[in-house]
Amino acid sequence: MDPSMLPAGRPPEDRPLYRDACRAAHAMDIVGQRWAIPVLRELMLGPRRFSEIENNVFGISEAALAQRLASLEAAGVLTRQALPPPLSDEIYELTDWGYAAEPILWMLSGWAMQSPLHDPARPLSAASLLLSMKVMLDREAAAPLTGIIRMKLSGEDYYATLEQGDIEVGRGRPEKVRVTITGEPAILAGWLFGSGDDETLAAADKLAVEGDLAFAMGFADCFDVPEKAPLPDADETPFA
Repeated sequence: MDPSMLPAGRPPEDRPLYRDACRAAHAMDIVGQRWAIPVLRELMLGPRRFSEIENNVFGISEAALAQRLASLEAAGVLTRQALPPPLSDEIYELTDWGYAAEPILWMLSGWAMQSPLHDPARPLSAASLLLSMKVMLDREAAAPLTGIIRMKLSGEDYYATLEQGDIEVGRGRPEKVRVTITGEPAILAGWLFGSGDDETLAAADKLAVEGDLAFAMGFADCFDVPEKAPLPDADETPFA
């Protein structure tokens, strides 16, 4: 389904809006609707077709995705353009203002890393994995590493460039790589972050690593996973 199939005017929202002059509340009117954050995540690495977004936002329906894309377009967060002939698809891309929301995703992701309820065994998209690398990078540990890692994830090319303790990630096939890692996003996440259940960690041998193996191991050692926040003891919770 395409957003153009929705009724004219601002698309309906799936929860009541705050309609508050508070800017934080207004931000939640835009990105607090269901599926908005995963859609933003998938577009942070560049333009995507409708089907590509749908395939990587797990559990979303065509109708829900069409509604969310339409509402984000109406808010000025993304644009929709037709691809030139002979292609008949439309492509979605964040506006400059939309891309400016990336630090919001970093902050939310960094805060949620300590959640005791987070389940790393759930589906993980390649975009989510790459954005997590930017959040979880231990810059001191990464400082000695310089080079490009090519990642072939679920049949698509991505890359991470390490230089001077910083990391840049993106979609596409890079040149002059030091190492190529092939596998599924969840398996690579389990290897890099030490997250996931025992089966995920044990499946790290499903990753194919070619090139500078020492560099690959150094890459895997430069991510910091904080301890989980404790859940309150029900017997000690006030007002129980």
